[in-house]
Amino acid sequence: MNEDLFYDRLHQRCPGKYLLEELETSKSNDVLHASRFVCEMELVQKTNAYYCKTIVKMLLDHEWILAKAFTIVNDGEDEIEIYDYLYEKYIKLLSTGKPDPMMKDVVRYRFDEDVKIKIEETPNLISAASTTGFRTWEAALYMGDFLIHKPLQELAPVQGQDDGKKKLNVLEVGAGTGIVSLVILQKYHEFVNKMYVTDGDSNLVETQLKRNFELNNEVRENEPDIKLQRLWWGSDRVPEDIDLVVGADVTYDPTILPDLCECLAECLALDRCKLCLLSATIRSESTVQLFSQECNKLGLKCTIVTSTEYDANNEIRAMKALQFKPLIAPIRIYKITKQ
Repeated sequence: MNEDLFYDRLHQRCPGKYLLEELETSKSNDVLHASRFVCEMELVQKTNAYYCKTIVKMLLDHEWILAKAFTIVNDGEDEIEIYDYLYEKYIKLLSTGKPDPMMKDVVRYRFDEDVKIKIEETPNLISAASTTGFRTWEAALYMGDFLIHKPLQELAPVQGQDDGKKKLNVLEVGAGTGIVSLVILQKYHEFVNKMYVTDGDSNLVETQLKRNFELNNEVRENEPDIKLQRLWWGSDRVPEDIDLVVGADVTYDPTILPDLCECLAECLALDRCKLCLLSATIRSESTVQLFSQECNKLGLKCTIVTSTEYDANNEIRAMKALQFKPLIAPIRIYKITKQ
């Protein structure tokens, strides 16, 4: 484990037990800069003091593992003794209790060395204000991982521009935290012309989505046209210039499936749009069957592209790099096209 990966794990709230295992089995002895270590720990404390406390306690209890994994170097003007710093930090945090379920955190998800997405979310909250969009769900992480490893320009080929690069207009439905759109914008900014990031909850669009795009402001520096807007399936019209539709964990409620499928059919009726990609956590096979039936009614073909059920490597990668725990249920990625 190198120094960058160590801090990425901390900012992704990797459980101490898992982090300890990675450190213990690390084959390399990388440099750990004491001044950066202090800076990174202060950032962790600022957003999640309780998590910081658990990591500090773990490192104090297993000093030899940290010493085995890293060679600690003092590179600043002041000499820093890391273990003295950790001891003093633990004393200060000793009274810090477990966070309230409504507490917000800023989690930085690492998809690869270059794609790291900061998300403000309420990780212990399942739903509130009639929406589930206040936290990042497993299916969104799985979709992000899929898009990292499957080139976007191969999934949705369009006519090239004068510079020879393909430019896509992408629509995300049921965006929630917006993490799927942010992965696309960071990984494939040179191939994206316009990004519609939508959700049915106007308040969520104006608060959660807006905040997360502010946290990842670098995606705007690449000058894609980013539109955060409400899209209420069955009521609001879809944009007419889209090439690709993506969505994560939008099939969980059987009562919304008819409207969702109508929305997808409306997208695929456009001349430019040939493909919709949805990731779905399979909590109920009956809900999945209903989704397939609704697609068939509208002349849509629903095909499994990949699944944790069939590709163990995908599940292991998602667990090790993104989730740090077993999946609550299998996850599939569906390709929806016209029949």
